[in-house]
Amino acid sequence: MSVILGINKDHSDSSACLLLNGKLTGAVAEERLGKRIKHDTSFPSNSIVWLLKDANIKFKDIDIIAVSNNGKSNLKEKFLHAFDFSILNLAKKIKSKIFNKSSIDKEIKKLCIKSGENINDLRYEIYKVEHHLTHIASAYYLSGYTNKTAALSYDGSGDGVSIMLAECDNSKIKVLERVYLPKSLGHFYSAVCNFIGFDKFGEEYKVMGLSAYGEDKYSEYFEKLIGYDEDLCLRQDNIFDYNSIDFKKNQTIKFNKKIFPGKKIEKFSQESKDIAKSLQSTFEKIVMKIIKRLEKKVKTSNLVMAGGCAMNGLVNGKIFKESNFKNHFIQPASTDDGTALGAAYFCWHNYLKKKETFIMKHAFWGPKYNEDYILSSIENKNLKYEKFDKESELLKKAAKLIAESNIVGWYQGRSEWGARALGNRSILANPANKNMKNIINSKIKKRESFRPFAPSVLQEDVVEFFECDIRSDFMNHIVKFKEKYVDIFPSVCHVDHTARLQTVNIDNNPLFYRLITELKKVTGYGIILNTSFNENEPIVDTPDQAIDCFLRTEMDILFLEKFMILKKL
Repeated sequence: MSVILGINKDHSDSSACLLLNGKLTGAVAEERLGKRIKHDTSFPSNSIVWLLKDANIKFKDIDIIAVSNNGKSNLKEKFLHAFDFSILNLAKKIKSKIFNKSSIDKEIKKLCIKSGENINDLRYEIYKVEHHLTHIASAYYLSGYTNKTAALSYDGSGDGVSIMLAECDNSKIKVLERVYLPKSLGHFYSAVCNFIGFDKFGEEYKVMGLSAYGEDKYSEYFEKLIGYDEDLCLRQDNIFDYNSIDFKKNQTIKFNKKIFPGKKIEKFSQESKDIAKSLQSTFEKIVMKIIKRLEKKVKTSNLVMAGGCAMNGLVNGKIFKESNFKNHFIQPASTDDGTALGAAYFCWHNYLKKKETFIMKHAFWGPKYNEDYILSSIENKNLKYEKFDKESELLKKAAKLIAESNIVGWYQGRSEWGARALGNRSILANPANKNMKNIINSKIKKRESFRPFAPSVLQEDVVEFFECDIRSDFMNHIVKFKEKYVDIFPSVCHVDHTARLQTVNIDNNPLFYRLITELKKVTGYGIILNTSFNENEPIVDTPDQAIDCFLRTEMDILFLEKFMILKKL
């Protein structure tokens, strides 16, 4: 038996996954199981322990530990960048990554001893894979595409690279092009977010939502700073203050003082909205030109994408609509947590030379808790409950409550892999209630009022509601509602008439599909409001976390597997 443990460390969204004979058994981000810190960068100790326990695997059984960064890759470019900007802390970071094998050994041995195993029985080899190669591998090797496939990975940076273009075929990844730091489309997006007041790591998605409220007034200025280049792929002025980065505390990128000199923007002002709109517009123009560049290099209809920038649903929808790439795969954890998968599968196909493939058909790779555990969690809180032994009765009850505009916590099966709740750790509501968006934002999520919510839609009903017939199982595309439905579903239709769509079919989530089908019988529409089960925290994973979130917010009902909990019976 071949056992591969994939790890993402030293980047945001620390994570781990486990492969047995090339088959994925589980994948989870450390933020779900550890200290409950968003974008946790600590070693994924809790994730590793859970994965091995769940699969009944010992530390001594591990053959390969695959790590999603390689300090030795692109060394010339890394140090040129460091010396160019006199960034001592960046140089130190590069040095630490080159020699991080011992730190991995140390952490694994600590976990091994804690588990009661003998470290002398350990026999694994450690393979380190270049960051963007793992991004591409995480998408390509799980896509199911067997013929020639184009690949794009783009984010802030990883191993000195911000963009990678590749051609994939017959289990091989051929790198066509790298864009090196300091040029970075991802850092540009982050710097603008920081400038207009969204200064926490990972808030880019908020600015994408805010952009719908603005006018494109700054694109001309932005295009002087950064743009597409026919020869070098990306053109960029010296615009970032890399000396401001503290890699241990945050990774936010700031502009040099010469950019918007002396200008201060009030968060949520109209000017901030206009800048957000201009940012998104500039980003889309550049990405679409890069996509056209990739079309010329790789003649195919297949495209796989990964990296933090691949979470930009607006440009993803545009790629689907306007490019020749009609087969479009982005796995659910396209940010750095997904690189653990990429490292593992890169080793499977390239170091072990295995041809057997694994297709990711769903996103449910995290923990599941049995009925006794859930019941114990309920009783420990002295909560009254109703149990449904028949699934059909549970679904009828839940659908009726949602149709009546109750806000429902929905906790079922294994937790989702990635940033999106896809029907197992979700808060659900009636999308036709015009007040629902404001209620959930203010009383449950405790977040900005402009933030939109996603519709989960039966796959067969997508063409009825939206302007394009698309499959988006992992909620990666933002598409436009047909005009006649804009006013019918106000709580999931954004101000620009778009929505971040999740398509649901009987194969990717049977229970969620049947729930929406039941709701359709009551309302006439196969669509539901779906947002992540959390309150300014990582998505809940355990039953206890779900109960705590339910009790401290204004959710009306909680379904924990077969159990229904009401605050008032």
